[in-house]
Amino acid sequence: MNPQEPQSPGYTLRTHRPGDIGWIIHRHAALYEKEQGWGTKMEALVCKVGAEFLDNYDESTDRCWIAERNDEFLGCIVLIRDREAVNTAKLRLLLVEPSARGLGLGRALIEQCTRFSREAGYVRIRLWTQNVLVSARRLYAKEGYRLVSSEKHGIFGEGHVGECWELVLYISSPLFTFTVGAEKKEITVHSSAFASLSPSLDALMNGEMIEAKTRHVDWSEVDVDTFARLCEFAYCRNYTPPSFRLIDGKPPCLNINCEESMPEYPPEAEEDEKPEYPPEAPPEPTHWYGHTWAVPPGAPDPEIPYKERSMWTQQLRSGFAKSLVLQSLQSDDMDHTFTPPQNTGSWEDFAPVFLGQAQLYVLADKYGIEPLRRLILSKLYQTLETFKLYDTGVGGIIEFVRFVYLNTPPNYNGKVDAMRNLAARYVVSVLGQIGENECFRELLEEGGPFVADFWHIVWGGDH
Repeated sequence: MNPQEPQSPGYTLRTHRPGDIGWIIHRHAALYEKEQGWGTKMEALVCKVGAEFLDNYDESTDRCWIAERNDEFLGCIVLIRDREAVNTAKLRLLLVEPSARGLGLGRALIEQCTRFSREAGYVRIRLWTQNVLVSARRLYAKEGYRLVSSEKHGIFGEGHVGECWELVLYISSPLFTFTVGAEKKEITVHSSAFASLSPSLDALMNGEMIEAKTRHVDWSEVDVDTFARLCEFAYCRNYTPPSFRLIDGKPPCLNINCEESMPEYPPEAEEDEKPEYPPEAPPEPTHWYGHTWAVPPGAPDPEIPYKERSMWTQQLRSGFAKSLVLQSLQSDDMDHTFTPPQNTGSWEDFAPVFLGQAQLYVLADKYGIEPLRRLILSKLYQTLETFKLYDTGVGGIIEFVRFVYLNTPPNYNGKVDAMRNLAARYVVSVLGQIGENECFRELLEEGGPFVADFWHIVWGGDH
């Protein structure tokens, strides 16, 4: 909102300026001593809250509003990010001067916090108050807050009861229906959970378009699985990647590192029991990284070896470095609890893992959901970084690259889309493994933007 915007004929709201927090501390201490007799204990508590706000202030997540009338202080409220809970804000320091009571100012200040929290992407707001502050409790209840716990304390003296209240933002918002997938499945969600993801979705659901008025939109071009992951992100600010599938005709080797997984051969027959037909030929040896051994039936396939054609191709392996792929990502964009899925053999098809997340990226990019877009890049990078490339996996990588280049924005002013950059750099890094693969050669023969980006990375030397 603007720093100063008319809210009522009786007052205006503005954001804080230097000196305001000190005045807020003064008015809390003086007013609560007069009305409740809480003395310097209240002043000390408010000092801590004010210092926390100023020390950690971030205008994208924190805000203080001052209510004025002809430059006279009428009231205030503070909203700060809860640094101990994900996507949670804390409402603090609500105060309305006695001269301003009856104007609806308290409710306006609380509503201002709710609006800002939705815009900032918070999922919930929490606050701590006292059971004796009846008027404030009534205002919180009207806004949709619910009492979640209460406990006796002695901060202001004996006999006080502190209360924790919480407002879950999306639960209190209107419902909105999406029709998704070829089967036209209707899925109803809380509008604020989605509207808070981006300005585009906010306009779609709360603006002047017909969809906002009918509370319905047709997204039949978005498959159900992709929409389900978007829902997970809207409500939880995270998503679960798709799972791999088994390749037909490639039974998994259940314990590839254990001798018990090797087939048993029958004991050699006695001389007089040997059959007259000649023995079977020994299994063909397998070569991998300079080693040779015989592969018995049922043993796992080895990874595709990386062939070093020259020192130059060896350097290409570093083209998938994190600093080159995730250039604009910050620590907050990462899911630090994420453990990338790892393939264990040639019988696992990871194409759904890559394609499912690429489809979610395309949807996030279309509607400007930047946090989701960055999270997908982070998870895909971590998955590809540990991905073991078998012959059966090359087709899935090529399919992923094709999808990315068919569905992401073209290069503009020399800037490559982040997902295209990730896909092209991964291919460059495994060139020594797939350079002779027929699927890869067909991809090169198709030409187009991928080949241009691929060659720019190879020739540009930024690896």
